[in-house]
Amino acid sequence: MSDEFTFRLLVRSIHSINERCAVQARRAVNVSLTLRNWMIGMRIADFELKGKDRARYGDRLLDELSTELKKLDISNTGRRQLYNYLSFYRTYPEIVRTLPAQLKCQASRDLSGEKTTVNEPFPYQRRFATYPELPQVLDIPTGCGKTAAVVLSWLWRRTFAEEKVGKRTPRRLVYRFPMRVLVEQTRDEISKEVAA
Repeated sequence: MSDEFTFRLLVRSIHSINERCAVQARRAVNVSLTLRNWMIGMRIADFELKGKDRARYGDRLLDELSTELKKLDISNTGRRQLYNYLSFYRTYPEIVRTLPAQLKCQASRDLSGEKTTVNEPFPYQRRFATYPELPQVLDIPTGCGKTAAVVLSWLWRRTFAEEKVGKRTPRRLVYRFPMRVLVEQTRDEISKEVAA
């Protein structure tokens, strides 16, 4: 954890967690909100133990944090809810093992205080793009960026990789979906990624 773990970093971190989890919530509302609440509890517990300016807030921490998070329009961040998230984290600290790879990666970035962008690839996505050959199987949980990994890796290999890699990469990438809505969702996701 960064030596400069301040109250402001705590607020930004929880805001970042909320933004990422809000996207996930469209796909799996209950799972994402549970993870969101647990991660918020984890960040509060970390701040109570390691926050540089934690003494300034003392018993008022949850009140002050609630006020700041509400200014950012983050829902369900009243003092009582924040207390419940903290209790949830303390009761079930082992939930970290169930976090999707994408959230684990982002949570570790948040804890380090490292500045990142939303579109920065995750380590498995970088490895996928630079394998000598594209793997035949990609076993990654839903919501962890498989579509971006496959499409953007394929596009990078066809466009930017050294010539011999580009030649070994198929000219066409074909996706097959059982429902039209998945086709449209994938098209929209890839369009956003390419435009970024």
